[in-house]
Amino acid sequence: MALRIARRVFAGLTAAALAATTGALPASAADAAQVYVVASDVLLPVDGAAILVSPHLAASEPVTIEDAQVTFRLTGMYTAVTLTGADQGPVHCSSTTPTEVVCVHDGSLTLTPDGIAGLFRAYAKADYNPRSDGSLAITFSGRGYGPVTSTVAVRAADAVDLTAGPPVQRTQSPGDRFGIPLRVKNTGTDGINGIAVILNSGPDITTRDRPSNCWFKEGRPTACFWDKRIVWDSTYQAGMGLYISKDAQAPARTSLQPQWMTGDEFADYQNYLARLGLDLGLPGTDYSMKLQRLTPPTGQTKLQADQNPADNWSYVDITIEPSA
Repeated sequence: MALRIARRVFAGLTAAALAATTGALPASAADAAQVYVVASDVLLPVDGAAILVSPHLAASEPVTIEDAQVTFRLTGMYTAVTLTGADQGPVHCSSTTPTEVVCVHDGSLTLTPDGIAGLFRAYAKADYNPRSDGSLAITFSGRGYGPVTSTVAVRAADAVDLTAGPPVQRTQSPGDRFGIPLRVKNTGTDGINGIAVILNSGPDITTRDRPSNCWFKEGRPTACFWDKRIVWDSTYQAGMGLYISKDAQAPARTSLQPQWMTGDEFADYQNYLARLGLDLGLPGTDYSMKLQRLTPPTGQTKLQADQNPADNWSYVDITIEPSA
């Protein structure tokens, strides 16, 4: 779920940043470009949904590679966790063992400094708690390149369930200030310790407010975090003030896509951004934005991961009309 956000919200990913954070090297001195493999650590909700694992692949300069493939190899979790591949466009996957998947790209693959994500895909599922952590080695290779491996941590977590609020539609003009509700429900049966929302915003959306528990990049909100317990079967809401740039073209359309995650998932997401040479921006210096419980309902110290991340997204659709 982090992959799409990283590509929209955080511009400016460079091969230099990847080199600084991954230390990847070409397969040999003859290689014209270095290939980088970056992936996020994985939290698996026990007996929950399968979790997508997909590496970010980039190169120090544009390069076309033949016979490209990515191997996913899981170790250290006994038989509790299994891997399955997911075909995507020219990529076809097969399971060599219950804990190893090989995905092969048909034809030529072009990598650039900006990179690609979501093309080579595997799903990890925890059928029961393995009582131990594991590791997932993700290895890229191709004709004349690699192998290049990135190894990430895999941990089992208590399954919880966050559900985002309904979509919102607004019509605004350039220069307008307005508020939107950020709403989420804990639809599981356990409390959740800490909650975050990633704010995947389109062009022309900024904010004049700078809550201290949120982060901002180039005037745009990127994320907010609340260090509080989210009670089961309860709905929570925060109000965020937004601003349409005075320079916004009209008529036009833009959007904001909030994505909710547990505090543990948020920590992994921040680590993933750091591996990409990115960050959330700077924290605000104003008031702390409150997350209020709307519906009237627990010591939890275990890791927690959402068992159904597909419903963590909401959508704010904004039509920009000329001022009257």
